[in-house]
Amino acid sequence: MDSHFLRMLDIGLKPLQFDDQGRMYFLAAPFSVTSDGGSISVSRDNWDPRIYRLDGVDSNVPDVLTTSADTVHFFHVLGDGSVVLQADQEATGQTTLVMVRGQRRINLLRDTGWGVNFFTVDDHQSVLFGQYDGTTENGIRIVRPRAESNEQVEQSTLDTRLFGSLRSETTWKSATPRKVMISGNGNVYGLFESSRKLTTGYRNVLTLNQILPYRGSPILEIELEEDNSWWDWMGRTPIQIVGNHVFYRTSVEVPYLGQADQLTMLDMQTMKSTNIIEPGSGGQPDLELSSWTIANNSLHFAGFNLSSNRLVKGELDLNSVKASDNPADSLSLVEVDSLEAALSDIQDIEIVRTPSPVHDPDAEPGVHKVEVDSDNIHSVSIEFTEPMEPTSVEAALQINKMNSPQQQDLDAMPIWVNRTLHLVPDEMNATNETGLAYPGTQPLVFESDYELELHSAVMTADGDAVGAQWLEEWTTRPASGWYVRPDDNLATFVGPEGGQHSWTEKDEWYHLLELTSGEPLGHHYFEFDVINKGSNGFLIDFRDYLSEFCKDNDGGCLRARIEVSAWTHWGYHNAEGPYSMGQGYFPNTMNGTWQTLRIELYGNTFRVRLKPAEDSDDAYVSLLDIEDKSDANRFSTISFGLRQPLSFRRFDVGLLTEQGVETGEMALQWVAEPSAALPTGLQHALAQPLN
Repeated sequence: MDSHFLRMLDIGLKPLQFDDQGRMYFLAAPFSVTSDGGSISVSRDNWDPRIYRLDGVDSNVPDVLTTSADTVHFFHVLGDGSVVLQADQEATGQTTLVMVRGQRRINLLRDTGWGVNFFTVDDHQSVLFGQYDGTTENGIRIVRPRAESNEQVEQSTLDTRLFGSLRSETTWKSATPRKVMISGNGNVYGLFESSRKLTTGYRNVLTLNQILPYRGSPILEIELEEDNSWWDWMGRTPIQIVGNHVFYRTSVEVPYLGQADQLTMLDMQTMKSTNIIEPGSGGQPDLELSSWTIANNSLHFAGFNLSSNRLVKGELDLNSVKASDNPADSLSLVEVDSLEAALSDIQDIEIVRTPSPVHDPDAEPGVHKVEVDSDNIHSVSIEFTEPMEPTSVEAALQINKMNSPQQQDLDAMPIWVNRTLHLVPDEMNATNETGLAYPGTQPLVFESDYELELHSAVMTADGDAVGAQWLEEWTTRPASGWYVRPDDNLATFVGPEGGQHSWTEKDEWYHLLELTSGEPLGHHYFEFDVINKGSNGFLIDFRDYLSEFCKDNDGGCLRARIEVSAWTHWGYHNAEGPYSMGQGYFPNTMNGTWQTLRIELYGNTFRVRLKPAEDSDDAYVSLLDIEDKSDANRFSTISFGLRQPLSFRRFDVGLLTEQGVETGEMALQWVAEPSAALPTGLQHALAQPLN
């Protein structure tokens, strides 16, 4: 199979596969043998292999499933014997993705010239795939065989625009993933491509998001080397997810010695990262990894030992790495004569998803937790205590729309990963009874009530019964403006009308809060706890209506602007007019965890700082720190804006002395509680562009 396309896949596909009935599927090229006077010749009409199926019980003659017009890139066999394959079409020159089911050939994706950009399968019968084209149109396509027919399929699309934005002044991010990965922990992840504007130009960035269960904030950002494209990066096994850990490769500069590879392990639960291969660390040699994979809790790799100028094959025990302060203690290297042979050994290693253990062996089987989010209208996730029998669960599960004329049982496409079931609901059957016959999917409706239940008993994979039960009830968010999330009593702003899928789909910031005074705002501090629900943070404008420099301007003048996210930009005008700007990467800020933002205006000082909310003040990172001879407390208006949703749980405005010492006097104090009303400034957010 074509290794060029296998780079995009999340599963290790082999040229020999089996279905649940034990039938064998393989690639082979037909040929003929002729004998003439003792000489034997072998001839082939077509050099492109075809896919064959061999029963081996009823017949020793294989069935051919593809034609001479198919140049097969890869194929995958589902449990029921359906075959999904990508191939070039000789007659049209198109690249197609098709499913062969029974006697039927079903076109799933036709013609881009490139075929799919990502492809993976769940643990039952669903196939996840898609194309990347830089638009918001595709998302993740999902197809599976239809149980009621031996030739038909069910189709759906999971919209992924919640994880991408189009274009802004400083960044661009695709709303369709480049790669989709499924982990044994039950989650589905997507790798999204973006570009970031630096002072020296643009740099390609890859962002890892947890798509299912929904988590809006990114897990990881990888900045590619200058002039390094997606395809360059994909060439040498860039990333792999095993359980709750993500492993990824980057290139780093070694002082005086050029570039070498670094392999990092990130715990996605604690967000703690460990460099397991690090140039010059703890006696490790400098390595260039040509290929690597993780199987059975060991890292296997092949490449160059730059420190000795030798080809090597290596192994690293990950269990030892997690227990040791020095990963080099667990590293073993062997010199090899052939890199090609070493790479073949790596490719032959079978990658199997590590199954999640039973949640509690002593407890009765059932539902462990249901994950819904009022911000997310595209998916619902259910984690069971142990693996389930899928057919019984799908027959008993209902998503009911409560505030409709009739309590509707909505169709939903299932994705099974270990003991977790993800559902992509489709409201289309409210007006169209064709169910999942087409790839278009109509998500849940805003400001609507839904209920999830098992209306009859279901079975575990071991045959134990789980009784009928009510599971969850939730309300989806408003289409725009402020609301208090019912699950955690947090004040959340979700943007203006029209941002239903990606919060805002324009290059605009929208007013979140504006503090205005007829007097200078200094000497004050503004401190609040905030958590970002998307990849972007927020923007803060500081306007001056009072100084001689600004008072004649219509609406004052913009003195400072800071865009706060993992990649932060700022610009500042002092009173004499010169403009200064800066930028920096702060990976521990606005990363989907609670952060405390503190703004201080006193004397001639203007300061913006950020820290993890639970940490001490020593953990503050300075995003902007300026001393302005014109007196920074001339600011009379501070405006907060955003493109993506934010939640708050505390907001304080207090007084400072001219030296920056807190006086203890508060201008505003607000804490998110069930009975706490929003502050006046937060109740009337302006859904207007912040220019």
